[in-house]
Amino acid sequence: VVLAPDHVEQFDPEWSELPNASIDRPLDIKQVLDAAEAMTAPDGELVGFIDMENVAVAGHSYGGYTALA
Repeated sequence: VVLAPDHVEQFDPEWSELPNASIDRPLDIKQVLDAAEAMTAPDGELVGFIDMENVAVAGHSYGGYTALA
């Protein structure tokens, strides 16, 4: 199962959004994992489909920072 958040920040030439995005992106990942946990609860629509004990987070470039954070 692959779940991917849609990070909505847009960077201007001065990268003024970088500090906020550096905080928001890991929170986006937490929201996705929380949603997966809810969907795999006993009454969830994906019960039995996601092993929440074995989860990986990966990213490339700025997504790599996000995964590490």
